[in-house]
Amino acid sequence: MTGRRLLLVLDDVWYKKGVSEHELQKVVSPLKVGYRGSKILATSRTENALLALGAVRCFRIADMDDDVFLRLFMHYALEGAVIDERDRTVFEEIGSEIAKKLSRSPLAVSTVGGQLRMRPCVEFWIEVCNLDILNETIGALSWSYRHFDEQVRRCFAYCSVFPRRYRLKRYDLINMWVAEGFIKSTDAGEDMEDVAGRYFDELVSTSFLQPAGQRTELVGTVDCFTVHDLLHDLAERVAGTDCFRMEDGWTGALPQNVRHLFVDTYNKMMIFEKISEMENLRTLIIPGDKWDVPIEETEYEIMFMRLRKFRVLNAQALTTYMILFPESICLLKHLRYLAFRTGYRSTQVLPRTFTKLYHLQILDFGRCRDVVFPLGEDMSNLISLRHVITVASLNFPNIGRLKTLPFLTVKKEQGYELHQLHHLNNLRGNLRIHGLENVHSKDEALEAKLVDKYCLTELTLACDEGSCNSSDDEGEVLEGFCPPRQLQKLEIRGYHSSRYPNWMVDKNMNGPKYLHELKLSKCSRLRPAPQLFEYFIHLCSFWLFYCNWDTLPDNIEHLTALKELTISECPNIHTLPVLPQSLLYLRLSHCSYEFTRSCVTIGHPNWQKIQHILEKEIDYNRVLTFDL
Repeated sequence: MTGRRLLLVLDDVWYKKGVSEHELQKVVSPLKVGYRGSKILATSRTENALLALGAVRCFRIADMDDDVFLRLFMHYALEGAVIDERDRTVFEEIGSEIAKKLSRSPLAVSTVGGQLRMRPCVEFWIEVCNLDILNETIGALSWSYRHFDEQVRRCFAYCSVFPRRYRLKRYDLINMWVAEGFIKSTDAGEDMEDVAGRYFDELVSTSFLQPAGQRTELVGTVDCFTVHDLLHDLAERVAGTDCFRMEDGWTGALPQNVRHLFVDTYNKMMIFEKISEMENLRTLIIPGDKWDVPIEETEYEIMFMRLRKFRVLNAQALTTYMILFPESICLLKHLRYLAFRTGYRSTQVLPRTFTKLYHLQILDFGRCRDVVFPLGEDMSNLISLRHVITVASLNFPNIGRLKTLPFLTVKKEQGYELHQLHHLNNLRGNLRIHGLENVHSKDEALEAKLVDKYCLTELTLACDEGSCNSSDDEGEVLEGFCPPRQLQKLEIRGYHSSRYPNWMVDKNMNGPKYLHELKLSKCSRLRPAPQLFEYFIHLCSFWLFYCNWDTLPDNIEHLTALKELTISECPNIHTLPVLPQSLLYLRLSHCSYEFTRSCVTIGHPNWQKIQHILEKEIDYNRVLTFDL
């Protein structure tokens, strides 16, 4: 960005008294490398926040016009609602009166409108129209909240345990709700996580939870959400003393009836003197950016001996130390959710008594690569276990009820065989299978039954670079790993055969034809195959790493959904075909000098073929070039 004119947009800025000038400068520091004339555009509800940033001019944004506000309201209230068209005029007339009560508040529009959309009944709308409580935004939000079912209200109130603007991960929050026992269903055979997912979607559709982008996690790409500040106030009010947060600078006494606690400032005395006295505590959440001090086994012992009602224990630590869990962990009879995410260099050792946590549903060790589990046979006692999130090698016989298993390393040892996946047809999200050099036949690969795992969205198939299988054997093995038809992302790494499996190139096969992202990495003998782009016509992203392709297939031009193309460490590519007009991002990295030079040489055919791409990142002589 050095030497370029920049525009930095900061939306909904808040200002806290006591914030130092140094902290404020961190926000605007990116502009210091920009060219003269760079600007910051900031929005805020208070002028003080803008002045603290050094604003030169402040502009007040006027409220929406009545007709614009009414159209927005009717969009939320009627869009997608099933109504008799003969009644539409009646709904619009009543809706116009309701909209007048909402003080032109966009947040009130989305929450009240969302509730009305779920109840397209003229009598209900008339009843709402007569409510004076809607005249103030907080009143409208309270009304919307009260119209949720009891279970949905409990789930929303639980969100108040997290700090304002905290990015909530959908899968994480759903699993916490289930662990807390908030989810109810009249259908005995219905999956509680599916019910929780419907609760979550209801909160999103009424704007009580608002989309906040995506993150890449071990389980795959996850959706994130936040709670609007006014709704967070509401959640705090309805939760009462059930939820509590210790944030930076907190001092005072902990209410003894707190059930759900978020600790955002780490202090050993606080944890083991104050928290250990809270015998009714069900939830303890400690984010990782505060915690880098090792905790002794005896300190865990104190916590587990006293706090036996835990249902959710979610801690993250920057530590690289060895963590020994005491035998007393078995006293946490109600524990459903255990997440202890540490740095990948740390070691976590679980005692044999750990296998007595019969209600445990979630086990998450994050990126810690060294987790010492009890004997595999004992681990099969965890009959309620549904999600195991770790990059460590697992030796779990009879794991047939798991839904999440991001990593599986196939080894020539008992307990690490591929057939462990055979009955795991409820697996969802991301699955990475490593060690495919230890699979020796198509029949052995078929034992995994990947094609039947309909809820998988992301799959990685990886061989070790130094494997000694013949290329023909690897070709047969990969043939047996046909993914489910609904798969969205596929990566093949370290594959040594020269032929593609039929499920990647044959339209008559029942392969993942709706694939959105394809990555080929270290597939040294594969050559360009036009059939790839005839079959995967829905590709949005294509990555090619460490491959010996000499060009891209000409028919890549017809991939009208392709938006991202990355080519890295492919020294044999010298020319580009015509690329699709849909491309928005191109990255060329560590390819041949002549090729990358031609792509930045004005007038060269390769340069001409990438001119329409909005953003280009080209590693040319170790210099990154951005065209924006």
